[in-house]
Amino acid sequence: MTAQHTDSHGIVDLDARVVEATVSLVKQAGLADLDRPTPCAGWNLADLLWHMTAQHYGWIAAAVGHGADLSVWQPGPPAADPIGEARKRDGAAFAPGVQVPEQAGLLDQILAMLGRSPSWPQ
Repeated sequence: MTAQHTDSHGIVDLDARVVEATVSLVKQAGLADLDRPTPCAGWNLADLLWHMTAQHYGWIAAAVGHGADLSVWQPGPPAADPIGEARKRDGAAFAPGVQVPEQAGLLDQILAMLGRSPSWPQ
């Protein structure tokens, strides 16, 4: 694999495609699949999914200045609102969620959950 420069718009697009592909794959898994091994030595599918979820919550927390709290990076049951009261502060990176149509794509749903309009700046 070769390294290449990606601007911020390209990174957002790449992340959206990776998340959508991941969700598509995970939707195909059932409870019996959670014990299946992964290419990550010693990890089954459940371990990998908990890890990936913890990383997403960790990056959200880091974006609002709480990344040094190692507990936000640990796998465990998801919080109802991983950044809680931080959403309400002036200048917060994220805000309370906004509504999107039920048929909205995954990236639009994520942006809405983080309080950002998928149709911004329109």
